[in-house]
Amino acid sequence: MIRTATEPEDTEREDMELKERVRKPKGTISLWCLDPVTLRIREHRRCPNQIVEPGGTTWLAGRVIGGAGWTNLDSLKVGTGTTAATVDDKALETELASASLVRNPWQGFGSDSNKLYVMSLFDTDEAVGSIGEAAIFYGPTMFNRALVDPVVPKALGELLVVRWEIAF
Repeated sequence: MIRTATEPEDTEREDMELKERVRKPKGTISLWCLDPVTLRIREHRRCPNQIVEPGGTTWLAGRVIGGAGWTNLDSLKVGTGTTAATVDDKALETELASASLVRNPWQGFGSDSNKLYVMSLFDTDEAVGSIGEAAIFYGPTMFNRALVDPVVPKALGELLVVRWEIAF
């Protein structure tokens, strides 16, 4: 028997797949240490992250249903902690520095329309040290956390650019 995409069994499977994607959002953090004059990349890392409960999932649920609260992601923090991220995290292990987001989160286009991006810049005298963790916050509430492994050694005089991609 040949089924069409509109038959109930297929529709139910597609609904379940969509719910699973929303239930298990994923993110990737990218960090770049740059020379401020030449913009040459000295160090780069790309690491997965953990969306935390209930802060991250609550924020995403509001974003998915079109709520106004999704624009309030406001800061990105980095730290020197080295403990793996868990779904129950509420703060960085050891905060090193905090930066405002460069702009409001923006949504991807086309095949990336299920992704949001945020970005922050740490100046030459900020976040100096071994960066082992990072997180996005809205107010005091943590949205997600990532373990940066191996750590990114940021020296005084370097810029640090952090971009986060969140897929749901």
